[in-house]
Amino acid sequence: MIENNQLDDILAPGGVLSSAVDHYEDRVGQLEMARNIAHCYNSSYCGIFEAGTGIGKSFAYLSVALLNALEHPEERTVIATSTITLQKQLFDHDIPALEEACNVIVPYALMLGRSNYLCLRRLYENSAFADLFSQDQTTPEAQLATWAETTQTGVLDDYKGEYPKGVIRSDIASDFDLCLGAKCPHFNRCHFYKSKRLADNAKIIVTNHHLLFTDARQRFESGEGYDERFVLPSYNRLIIDECHNIDRNATSLFTRSFSYRDLAFQMRKLIRVKYGNERQSLLEAVTLLSKDTESYSRINTALQNATRIAERLNQHLLDFVKRPGELRIVSKYFVYLNEFVRLAMALSDELKQAVVAGLFLLERTDFSNGEEQKEKTFKSVIDHLSCFVDILRDFSSFDKWSDDVYYFSRKKVGKNITDSVSINIAPLEVATVLSKSIFSQLDTVICCSATLKVDNEFNYFKKQVGLDKRESITGFYESPFDFKSNLLLLLSQDAPQYSNQSENEYIERIIPKISEAITSSGGGALILFTSNLMMKACYERLNGTLDYRMMIQNPEVSRSVLLKEFKEDKDSVLFATQSFWEGVDAPGDTLRLVVITKLPFPQLNEPIFSARSEKIESEGRSSFRELSMPEMIMKLKQGFGRLLRSQEDRGVVYILDGRMNKWRNYILQQLPNSYFPEELMDESVPRHIENFLY
Repeated sequence: MIENNQLDDILAPGGVLSSAVDHYEDRVGQLEMARNIAHCYNSSYCGIFEAGTGIGKSFAYLSVALLNALEHPEERTVIATSTITLQKQLFDHDIPALEEACNVIVPYALMLGRSNYLCLRRLYENSAFADLFSQDQTTPEAQLATWAETTQTGVLDDYKGEYPKGVIRSDIASDFDLCLGAKCPHFNRCHFYKSKRLADNAKIIVTNHHLLFTDARQRFESGEGYDERFVLPSYNRLIIDECHNIDRNATSLFTRSFSYRDLAFQMRKLIRVKYGNERQSLLEAVTLLSKDTESYSRINTALQNATRIAERLNQHLLDFVKRPGELRIVSKYFVYLNEFVRLAMALSDELKQAVVAGLFLLERTDFSNGEEQKEKTFKSVIDHLSCFVDILRDFSSFDKWSDDVYYFSRKKVGKNITDSVSINIAPLEVATVLSKSIFSQLDTVICCSATLKVDNEFNYFKKQVGLDKRESITGFYESPFDFKSNLLLLLSQDAPQYSNQSENEYIERIIPKISEAITSSGGGALILFTSNLMMKACYERLNGTLDYRMMIQNPEVSRSVLLKEFKEDKDSVLFATQSFWEGVDAPGDTLRLVVITKLPFPQLNEPIFSARSEKIESEGRSSFRELSMPEMIMKLKQGFGRLLRSQEDRGVVYILDGRMNKWRNYILQQLPNSYFPEELMDESVPRHIENFLY
């Protein structure tokens, strides 16, 4: 039983944490949140908590997890977050700080997906490293090798250098299909297995949503509970932070996909990657073990044919999906997809032949003489090819479609590389499977975020993720920050109401407003968009016109690098979209202006959103009220929360979308109570920004 006085000793004013953490601030609501989480642990309840910016929710739930680990060493808590930034904060800073403050030691571990870890064997067997130790130590090869020998975790995200020519991250990442396990010469140093060993002994595990849902899916499909190890060790307490992303992340995990690049990746494992002293491909090595050259020929021929058909299918889809984005396939498109169906079925037939021949080859091969790893890898590739067959056939059989969402997705791969179009089948909703696989299985589930409530209730979130089926307690802890004094909220009175048909006009109208706001704040601005096209258009028009460094989100620069550069130049301006609406933590003078260029309503043509909207409308209900508006409110609250990150922070949020005036009173009720001069005219906005900040 976790007692309130134990939490008081840690979190209350004058508690051990206040003297151990630099720049510690008393957080109104933090202690109450911790007490409610402890109640959920003590009584095996589910808890859903919205904690405003500055509450310090991580120390609230970590304090409970730590005390539970001390009192019940047989139990384990898993903490899952959506972003690597928060995972690293918890693992590198918050848990060690709490341990030190409380003068206790509790085993804890960080668990990421296997592909996040460096594989030493794959690194040193890569041909690019053949003369590794004789090379100039300034080369990318030498820099990567030095990092590989000194890193404590092997997490590839921590490597900030350049990859050698001809080497991509996936070439040196740990891979289930290629792993030699205990037979690997580097097994004792393996970073992935080291993380597993640490996790098996840990009482608190920090991981991500993806690994959490992967583990849950495997347990659910096997019919097993949480008493055994699957992807994660056994556990009975779960804390999901950044839980507003549960629906999106779970939907992504449960979506089945196929693309030419997916096929090429499996082909690379089977045919193109050479390993061992003989430098054989996996298919060649297995064939030599079985001496079944007929199956080798059948597999090789089928895969060559499949590659040619897949290339034609991808080109056909590129012609069908003209630009990057997603296209939901509904009945009106069927008449235009005859060639797609023909190519997809032809491809599935060739892949089926390869699968049948591969299974036959497996049956006739003796892997007992130390070749078990080749069997494991070969079988995994065949399983992937079999899944591709199912996806292609399920997508092409229009008359057998279920309630799932079927769509094409075109992605820009990179310069001088042909775009890839994926074929996707996504679940319409994930609430049912999450309820059955996670929420009904564990003793305690805690969900927390800075943005969960809509209309002052948690009903939307609970129904979205399947928590409406379990009894739960809820709590809202208002931010301790003085929004009324420190945040100026401005609306554009004459901005146009956005519509897809008038996007160019909308851009022309908002560009001068963005320019004026940046000038008045002296930079230090985050300009948030909901589309890449609008972001690029505004950036290209404004870059070089003002005396501030302007940066733009792009796939060639990592998010962490971009944020680091933004924080280091306190007068810089960052144009960003999507992921930058959340997880941006720039306290102090670095960020003093957030411009929200458009209310973040979901895209009407986004496949999963449009399918869900249709279902709601077909039942005689309003999809705008039940889906569009709640989604927008949660996203807007995330963007709004980027500004004030400490008691001393001060800044301006400027919303340009004219639709804000239409729903002003309703939307303002959902946001923190800020200083909002209602009758402010647009021409006086620059002066108000300058006066408020300076």
